[in-house]
Amino acid sequence: MTTMTVLLLACATSLFEPLPTPTTSFSFDEDGRAWILTEAHLTIGADPAVFSWPLTEGFIDRGSAQILSVDPADSATILDRRESGQGVEWRLVSPGGQTREVTVRVGAIVPDLHVDWQQQVVCAPKQLEWALMAKVSGWKGSPIDNVSIATPFGAITGVNLRPDLAPTILVSSEASVPWRLAIRWDSGDGRDTPARLVCLDRDLTTPFGLRRLPGGRLTVRLSDADFGQDFKGAAPGQLVELRAGDATGVLVKRTKAATTQVNTHSDANRRLAMFDEKLEYEYALTNTTDAAVELEVYEHPAHGWKVDKCSAPWKKLDAGTLVLTVKLAPRSEAKLTATLMRKNLTPS
Repeated sequence: MTTMTVLLLACATSLFEPLPTPTTSFSFDEDGRAWILTEAHLTIGADPAVFSWPLTEGFIDRGSAQILSVDPADSATILDRRESGQGVEWRLVSPGGQTREVTVRVGAIVPDLHVDWQQQVVCAPKQLEWALMAKVSGWKGSPIDNVSIATPFGAITGVNLRPDLAPTILVSSEASVPWRLAIRWDSGDGRDTPARLVCLDRDLTTPFGLRRLPGGRLTVRLSDADFGQDFKGAAPGQLVELRAGDATGVLVKRTKAATTQVNTHSDANRRLAMFDEKLEYEYALTNTTDAAVELEVYEHPAHGWKVDKCSAPWKKLDAGTLVLTVKLAPRSEAKLTATLMRKNLTPS
């Protein structure tokens, strides 16, 4: 079995005093792109020292090779970078000319090697479990066993890299995450049936709330049914809402969406100069199920609105979103109304 260090790095050690001790590893960025990384300890001074990285393997993008960092910071100046048939080399000097021991960290992209982020959410009555997995594929080099790969979302350990393998490996699993099920109708969806949403308020005081979540394919398991979707990812503390099918048996029909100019004012030439705009919404709600339902109705009026009157509790989610909350009894029908005002408008 070829070892990783011999396969991927053969430093021109005659250029270094003392001899560097290279270590080689892999890293995936947030988009799943793979980097091969290596670092070596060397001595630099006033005369240019050459750091050479032989990259003869065809599966590594030599043009992407770059020095990522030098430790201590600002301890070296990179004079130039050169490529040859044998790899890439850099010339470095010490600012001020003093002799220094430094650690140079370099990296290059491995174009075919990549990770597909996969996440699975299993919902229990009050808490859920969120698992993040990485499917690693595309390795074109010689087999390497038991590789550790760094990612922005945690380390992937024990990976066997082989051209014919695409293992899916658990990166992290978070249990006992609080959640709630929302029944939501959104006027922007153009449908009468509301959606079921698994909602997670990610508290920054919890490990899961502090975790960044990558984009990728995600599956929600709710009541023994699976709902797949493309997930855009989430920053720490960001609210997560996942679709879990339709709220069968609940219907919302918007029966009125009217706009009227009121409180009009004309200029000296009797032309319309200023007016208020009244927005009127009405909805017919139906619950044909045997369970009570709390329904969220999302409406998107033009900016600058204020609620004048409403037949249900409401909140302003943002400048373009009004949320109305209605509790529907089992086997019931209801009517929901809302009147909004936009004041002191001028003709466009």
